Amino acid sequence: MESTVDISALLERGGFDQKTIDEIKTQAFANSETLNRFLEVIHKIEANVESGQASAPNEAFKLGVCYLLLADAEKAAEWLEKAPASSARSQYLAQAFREMKRLKDAISSLEKAATEGANRVECDSMRAEVLIAAGQEDAAAKVLDAIAGQAANSAMWHVAKGRLSEARGALPEAAESYEKALAIDGNHPWGMFHLAYLADIY
Repeated sequence: MESTVDISALLERGGFDQKTIDEIKTQAFANSETLNRFLEVIHKIEANVESGQASAPNEAFKLGVCYLLLADAEKAAEWLEKAPASSARSQYLAQAFREMKRLKDAISSLEKAATEGANRVECDSMRAEVLIAAGQEDAAAKVLDAIAGQAANSAMWHVAKGRLSEARGALPEAAESYEKALAIDGNHPWGMFHLAYLADIY
């Protein structure tokens, strides 16, 4: 599969929105050549920031997200903490903190994201998953129950419900939740991953 859009052009776009991020995922990981190009462009941006040729606040969010895509949570958090405040920045920072096992910081970032205008159902669903990871299943259940009336059409909420059921050993209920998530969003990565995992162990 050949890349149809140069990675540098994607990273130079003025609006670094979710559509652009999804395009970067597709293009950067298409093959080893595009991945190497992705790394080359990221390192060039970093060098430009460090030399003063580019503005750190303007590039920090892009670099933080890119390092998350590369599964380097520490580097991602380092850059995201330098980025201007926004709901997207707080959500991605929460993701980085979660990967680093800084669960309290992840929860704080998700709470902040909700106050900054992010979707409350999505933020609370992610917060519940962090609580589950911390072993606080009852607290997670309270968070999910509190938004249940608003979450019927949220794939993320159903995934979080599945994670809670799975943590409690209720595997049939977990599978049902993942199936509901995929009925809403057939490409939801965590819905597919966890349902496939349960299919393997049944």
